[in-house]
Amino acid sequence: MRAAVLLLVALAVLTVVGCSSDEADSDLPQPSASVLELPTSESTSVPASAASTPLEIPEVAGEIARAVVDVGGAESVVSGTAQTGTTLTVRAGCRADSGSAQARYTILDARPETEGTVEERTLASSTFPCDGQEYRDEMPAAFSGPLQILLTDLPEGVSEAYALLGGA
Repeated sequence: MRAAVLLLVALAVLTVVGCSSDEADSDLPQPSASVLELPTSESTSVPASAASTPLEIPEVAGEIARAVVDVGGAESVVSGTAQTGTTLTVRAGCRADSGSAQARYTILDARPETEGTVEERTLASSTFPCDGQEYRDEMPAAFSGPLQILLTDLPEGVSEAYALLGGA
């Protein structure tokens, strides 16, 4: 139930962010209709030592977007834009009651002129374990413009999670 509430909060934030009145550059290329399904993320750090230790949300060079869930609620922010050809880096972490639980991050096209459902705006998506470790994925930016990252499919018992998107 908590995961459903957090997802609704994240979608509400997405709606507000996606309804920007900024002028759109109609010359920007449109992303392909297919979704890039990335392989399950690989761990790049050691497990957190105690369940009571909060996840440390790292700083990300060239931050484009972030999604954070904690006891205070959910937040999803678009803070920059991707540049065609740059490498996008996702850093994600999650802690749940069960270390075998998995969450998903989803990267969306956040350009103001892009309309449609979350599924129609999805550019990439991948699952990662909620075991207190940080996971990283990389991919090339397909176009220049704003992107959004969401935490989706959060399992029951999630105490905190984050997904950060940067481009350098």
